[in-house]
Amino acid sequence: MILRLAGADATPPLHFPVTADFTYRKKPGRREYLRARLMRENGAAMARRYPKDGAGILSSIVQSDGFVVLGEDTSEVTQGMAVDFLPFSEVFA
Repeated sequence: MILRLAGADATPPLHFPVTADFTYRKKPGRREYLRARLMRENGAAMARRYPKDGAGILSSIVQSDGFVVLGEDTSEVTQGMAVDFLPFSEVFA
């Protein structure tokens, strides 16, 4: 918002497709951001979800590389499924 007020063009952050290395269920109809670490396995990028994700668990941010973004229409993620990954460098740049 500050950059936009200063006259800069708003550019949406880049998301990258990766493979989920976890399973997760959520309520449809809302967007969720899961803290995750990027891993490489057999040359493919995989997102491993941080096991504890409470708002007060700061170690989950320190040990993560970004967010797995789950859209409003997603209700379940299964291991091996393609998900969007949003690196912290895109959020906090």
